[in-house]
Amino acid sequence: MGLIPIMLALMMAGCTTSEEPYSLYKTPLMGQQKRLHVFTFDASGGREYNKNNCQLALERFEKEQGGKFKFWCELGGYGR
Repeated sequence: MGLIPIMLALMMAGCTTSEEPYSLYKTPLMGQQKRLHVFTFDASGGREYNKNNCQLALERFEKEQGGKFKFWCELGGYGR
């Protein structure tokens, strides 16, 4: 019985979210939307950790898309 509560506590510790997420957006191919949400980086590592991961993803997406879209990171969770 002692092992299960410890395992549950460890699992829940990894599920915490940051109060300072960063969100990755891109320009739409066409249409009325000003931006499209790609991903939100909301790890418990804090603002700099989330910002760095967003920047890494941004660079990767821009390289893979070949300049078709503009990507950018914004401080905060997904907002319309």
